[in-house]
Amino acid sequence: MSKKTEQNSFLEYADLHLHSTLRPFAEFCVNPKSEEADIWFKKPASDKPSGRAKNYTQSDFTSLANGKVKVAFTAMYPIEQGWFDLLEALGITEDNDLEMLSDYFLSTNNRSKHFVIKKLEKFFDNHKDKNAIIEEIIAIIGHLVTSLPVKRIKQIMSNDYNYYNALISELDYLKSQCFNQKNGYIAKIPYSYDDFINYSEESNTLIVIPTIEGGASFVSGNSETIKNGDVDFSTIEKNIRNLKQNYPVFFVTLSHHFYNGFNGHAQSIYGFGRLGIDQMLGKGNIITEHGQRIIRQLLSIDEYAKEPEGKRILIDTKHLSIPARIEYYNFISDYNSRNLHDLIPIISSHSAFSGLNYIENIGLNCDTYSNYEVNIAVQEVEAIYNSKGLLGINFDQNVLSKKPKNAGKKATDEWTDKQWAQLFVDNLLGMVAAVVNKKDTIHSDIWNIFTIGSDFDGFIDPTNSFATADKLPLLKTTLIDVLNQNKQFKQLSFGLSAEEVVNKFMGENVKNFLKTNYPKLQNKLLIS
Repeated sequence: MSKKTEQNSFLEYADLHLHSTLRPFAEFCVNPKSEEADIWFKKPASDKPSGRAKNYTQSDFTSLANGKVKVAFTAMYPIEQGWFDLLEALGITEDNDLEMLSDYFLSTNNRSKHFVIKKLEKFFDNHKDKNAIIEEIIAIIGHLVTSLPVKRIKQIMSNDYNYYNALISELDYLKSQCFNQKNGYIAKIPYSYDDFINYSEESNTLIVIPTIEGGASFVSGNSETIKNGDVDFSTIEKNIRNLKQNYPVFFVTLSHHFYNGFNGHAQSIYGFGRLGIDQMLGKGNIITEHGQRIIRQLLSIDEYAKEPEGKRILIDTKHLSIPARIEYYNFISDYNSRNLHDLIPIISSHSAFSGLNYIENIGLNCDTYSNYEVNIAVQEVEAIYNSKGLLGINFDQNVLSKKPKNAGKKATDEWTDKQWAQLFVDNLLGMVAAVVNKKDTIHSDIWNIFTIGSDFDGFIDPTNSFATADKLPLLKTTLIDVLNQNKQFKQLSFGLSAEEVVNKFMGENVKNFLKTNYPKLQNKLLIS
């Protein structure tokens, strides 16, 4: 076997949503020469992965290459300031509440409290200002929760922090990390359709496609700009035009965890985190008139169809509020029915099944599936299927299922690979069965919409057996075994083998989707 053929066999899979830049870019912002500022830097877990992935990397480019990933949709995320608005969320205003702030988060973790005290000792010697002390405490707590550098968190907390500038900086950082060979591989960003096709044929090339998570990224300002209603939508329009002219962004996850000023978001933070993080502003809102214009501009339709930079940027519905999702599905259905030669596919990049038939019921109890607002109902699966879109399956165990939480950590630490793989099978078969029960015209192409949307390095609580990108080959073989032993799969396979279905899920569906939807008519971008 030639070296080229052998290497080609190691590049098979695709991941529709991951955050390869989040950690190294944060490090780059405070210490550009650090080894951890290199996107190829792999920080392994100290032991068997368990709990939120904050102390090890999951989708660094080394792990992606080792995991046979060919196409990585890397999400740019200017971190929202709402993560660090702890004082407002907790109602802390008095000097004597400073101790309460640290106790609130650290009372059950003496090791963490000792870390905070040690960090603060020198700081207290040099600072007497209450606001500076509060800022330092919050930044250190943020570091403990996320492992991001304290200095980077303080930059994000600053009044000078600008979402759009942070987006451009992260995109430029990603570009700087590509086109340099590492360990026999090279990461490349396609700036044209021809690039994408050529890179697809190169055996040692990891194709990196930038995406954006959160429409707040277009705002030339920060959370205060949004809260105060000071968003300048003419500037947003210019920012989007600049993106289209200079950066090959493929899709935008329009909402994220906090309000962006033009469409509502879904509840995404649960449990203890809900007490300290306030998502209420704008939660559940519809799409505003400005938001509708932003969508039309991103999609290059109607009044934006003839712009010189008419390259389409698709919309990802993950994190949209339930009313906003309904509105968007109806909009796309109507558009596609009137434009049969310009179909717009719906993407839900990193979601899971709610187990419910109708989106309006999401949040109600469901025995097996996770009923988080960010998960999807049967009618949403139908909308994605009808638009020939993509549905990425999230690797966060609590998003995937209620089973791990119901079983408890002690039990799940002993789970086998097959037990963890069963969570993915539950989601896939549950959605296919539900759609088949509602429509008698479904056939094997229902399996064309599903793919991986891991959310790696998004601080998720991953499935223990498949916690990093280099575990994807194990996931493939395990899924095939589990499906082959599942009687329901034989009824829903439409003649496809388990291996064929898993190959579609692991990468074939994404590659076929890109061949249809990657912009073919765009000129080479300016910064190729």
